[in-house]
Amino acid sequence: MANYEDVDLSGYDKRVVRPDFERMLADINAGMVDAVLVWRTDRLTR
Repeated sequence: MANYEDVDLSGYDKRVVRPDFERMLADINAGMVDAVLVWRTDRLTR
C-alpha cells in the first residue's frame, strides 16, 4: 500500500505541481494501483 500526500499544496491553483498526485497518476497508469481510497473526495478532485 502506498500513501500519496501533498501537504500544504493547492489543488485549486493550476500552476502548483503536486508531486505525489502526479506519482499516483503514473502508478495508476502503470497498473500498480488497484484502487484509490480518499478521506474526502473534494480534496482529491480540486
